[in-house]
Amino acid sequence: MVQKVIYGLCCASIGFILAAVAMLWVAACMNPNPLDTLLNTGISCLAFYLLQVKKVQIPYVILGGGLKFLLKQLIFH
Repeated sequence: MVQKVIYGLCCASIGFILAAVAMLWVAACMNPNPLDTLLNTGISCLAFYLLQVKKVQIPYVILGGGLKFLLKQLIFH
């Protein structure tokens, strides 16, 4: 019974992750600044490359994304 609950939780978490990705993608596509969209696409590709090819640990990629956000907020706002 516990295994069935854990299986259900795994399926639900995958659904939540896909929903979050879809919401972020829609928000990125609605961005009126094409340079910002291009920059975000490049950073996404870089993160994928670092995770899949260079085998960088996930927390470092997440921290890099957070630093990118902070720098962008400080520079452009």
